[in-house]
Amino acid sequence: MSQSNSTSFNLKETDLYFLVGKALKSCFNLPQNTLFFEVPVGASRADIVYVQTPHPYETILPAGIHLFEVKMRWDNDHKRLKKQLDDYVRAVDYVWVVGVNKPIGLYYPTSGSMVFSTCGCRMSVIKMAERNDKYINICERQDLLSRVAYALRKKYRLVEDMARINPVGEKKILVQEKLSCLDESP
Repeated sequence: MSQSNSTSFNLKETDLYFLVGKALKSCFNLPQNTLFFEVPVGASRADIVYVQTPHPYETILPAGIHLFEVKMRWDNDHKRLKKQLDDYVRAVDYVWVVGVNKPIGLYYPTSGSMVFSTCGCRMSVIKMAERNDKYINICERQDLLSRVAYALRKKYRLVEDMARINPVGEKKILVQEKLSCLDESP
């Protein structure tokens, strides 16, 4: 009797985004901690957003806001994708459509196309994204950048608060306990 050494498991959609993020990191030399997941853009929600600063030697992506929309086998509503891309091109500099295990058709000539292979977690660029200058609405772009900056400040404050709570040299982690209901009678 032969035993198979393969293991199968089911990934949640957000787990897949993390794997795509790791593949993007390898493909474009991106720092993983600057990827933002599930970001509201217009009336849609972008899967992954990355902001490339004007330092061309750091990555192979040009400076600007890059948005990666991940499409899986069961996520093939072309009308919805068209609406998402309409929202995205008004707010970001570069839009990429990432198909999982197969390429996805594009609706804008400036959109880039990639395929993420679940076999080996590899990313293949089919078509490089081009700048969306003629589609961008400056107010929507600024709103997106403000929301990303707010999220970064919030994360920074949480880490800073943790550093203040734990005095230097103390090896005990302090955790705030939930307060009991205040309306209980003594």
